[in-house]
Amino acid sequence: MLRQAFEKFVKLGDEEWEDAQSRFITLSFPKDTNIVSEGEIDPYFYVVKKGVHRLYYLTPNGEEITLGFSFDNHFSGAYQSFITQTPSTVYFHTITDTEVFAIGYSDMVHLLDTYKTFERWGRLFMQQILFGRLQRDVELITLSAEERYNLFVNRMPPELQTIPQKYIASYLDMTPETLSRVRAKR
Repeated sequence: MLRQAFEKFVKLGDEEWEDAQSRFITLSFPKDTNIVSEGEIDPYFYVVKKGVHRLYYLTPNGEEITLGFSFDNHFSGAYQSFITQTPSTVYFHTITDTEVFAIGYSDMVHLLDTYKTFERWGRLFMQQILFGRLQRDVELITLSAEERYNLFVNRMPPELQTIPQKYIASYLDMTPETLSRVRAKR
């Protein structure tokens, strides 16, 4: 599963894979845990073995704004904090019990510096994050609440059905009441 996550982007040779695999550890977190809180440095880059995560920002008045979700066989974490090794401005939170493969910063840098394939993976991964963020920004500006919800549902894998509605409403930039009305129409 771990190898498959990387091979969605690049084909790994056996030597590269053996080195990479030896650098990952497995970690478990219970439901409703902040793996990384605002002000902490994310020590790991994660691949979700099992579970659903949420990335959120806490406004000065205490409102949680959901920025994204991650789930089985996908990458996860507070990327900006991990990559820059600076305190996180967001929270990285488990929605369900979670098991992840995790790699530390120095081990990730080793892979990126040692293997052209991992360097290419890093570029393609960051490109996907950047383009995905741009697409999300455009959707939030141009689509109605109903259109945003329908798009979300059409993209949603079964794992995301465990997400509380208040998090989905926040992610789609609507109130829980608006989400309820949109869902009722559907």
